[in-house]
Amino acid sequence: MRSRSLSCVHSPGFLLALLCALAPPARALETASIPFTDRACATIEPSSAEAQAIQQSLQEPSATESGLGGVVQVALHVIWNGVDGAITDAQVEEQIEELNEDFSGASGGWDTGYRFVLTSVDRTLDANWFDLAMGSNNERRMKEALAVDPLHHVNVYTARISALGWSSFPWDIAEDDVHQGIVIHYGSVPGGAITNFNLGRTLTHEMGHYFGLFHVFFTGCLEPNDYVSDTPAEAQATTGCPPDSTDTCSSMPGVDPIHNYLDYSYDACYSQFTAGQDARMDGMLQTYRPHFLAAPLAVDSPRASRDASLWPVIPTPSTRSAKLVFALRREGKVTLRVHDLAGRVVATLVDGILPAGHYTQVFAPSGGASGVYFAVLTAEGEHVAQRLVLTR
Repeated sequence: MRSRSLSCVHSPGFLLALLCALAPPARALETASIPFTDRACATIEPSSAEAQAIQQSLQEPSATESGLGGVVQVALHVIWNGVDGAITDAQVEEQIEELNEDFSGASGGWDTGYRFVLTSVDRTLDANWFDLAMGSNNERRMKEALAVDPLHHVNVYTARISALGWSSFPWDIAEDDVHQGIVIHYGSVPGGAITNFNLGRTLTHEMGHYFGLFHVFFTGCLEPNDYVSDTPAEAQATTGCPPDSTDTCSSMPGVDPIHNYLDYSYDACYSQFTAGQDARMDGMLQTYRPHFLAAPLAVDSPRASRDASLWPVIPTPSTRSAKLVFALRREGKVTLRVHDLAGRVVATLVDGILPAGHYTQVFAPSGGASGVYFAVLTAEGEHVAQRLVLTR
């Protein structure tokens, strides 16, 4: 008989309704290293003909929609076998923080505008599901039992798998189908046991696939590469973290994008998405997952057509406090909140009705804590966000 128990489910920001008697003890991952010499992504990319058909159906963001990201709700499912796989709540929180850092450009890449909020965590004891094979009956049964509202959530599963991770693509499965989602090796989360791949960026890589991105070496040194114009061509997947001057397609513009999250570099070598990848993700979600985002976010420079504008924080980084300047074209209900990288609200600076005009608010975290945050201005259903970095 299979032993399976949904031992604990909780939503961040709310107290547990009851004690979870069957919950696995809080414990760190085993200290023995899990051997992966190179990044192994099992996501199955389409053929060249299929990729062309997908490209033809893709809706390009309109002039008023370009630069839009949004709030992504994450439902995380931890699978363990009673011994291995019980990642801690702290590791779960660090994983969400890593997603927010990577998609906000905190390491120097493009700010995509996508922000991730953890809405639920559940833990399941099932040895069969823990040793999971892609496309297996166990994967299908697991997702049918555990998936949370796939129309509005990305469901992420951690288990022991032969690869670092895999993901469904937006065009693969209907947006409300429970079988979509992402599976990652439990040892790839922050502090995990997979050397060189334990900073949490495997989930960033697979999330890129979930949003419709190909590997940057998709067609090698042949056009159209990954269908993104600002990621230089690359002959094959990167191994490790080679010199920045590496150029495997010397007859084509640019050097290898070894720091791109859709290459195969070590976690520590990753640092960027590009503006072109951001535009492709926007178009993919508009085409295939129009109901997915909990709320849209505009993160580019203010445009006069908007009812609300939030200016980029200057200087960046700021010391101890940051000045947030925003403008309203008309009177209305306004909120200005600051979130940390885990998606939690750390400060509400404005919550009320304001007349049209320009306003300034100062965000100063308690104790002058340094870190990366994002401010979200909401006015009459319109959302605008800017990233801010504070140092002591």
